[in-house]
Amino acid sequence: MRVLIVEDDPLLANGLTETLRREGYMADAVPSAEAADTALKVAEIDLVILDVGLPGMDGFSWLRRFRARGGEQGVLLLTARDALTHASRHLRQHTWGTRAPSVTARSELARQFDAAAVALTAGRDLLHT
Repeated sequence: MRVLIVEDDPLLANGLTETLRREGYMADAVPSAEAADTALKVAEIDLVILDVGLPGMDGFSWLRRFRARGGEQGVLLLTARDALTHASRHLRQHTWGTRAPSVTARSELARQFDAAAVALTAGRDLLHT
């Protein structure tokens, strides 16, 4: 399974990448929404771990555009604890494109996390798609 981490904080991006690799995943990190677009064009990605608070285009805007363009990969949203209520409200209020996501694209989740939980969630989400 190949995971793309979209995170602008290098310490967090490196920590998540290394943790996922130790757990047996192929993982790469990019620092921006624009870099995520490029990575998705050149590699077969199964899961995107997406920071909500990216500089430039934020994670919610990128996700809306990604779904509108037909992206069906699972997406795990990362957010700070104080942003969790905002993230949950945002997910309930917005649609992700003109068609309903398929079962394989149902994993828009906002949750407080640690690196071990991300690795476990990534595997569990793909097993249930």
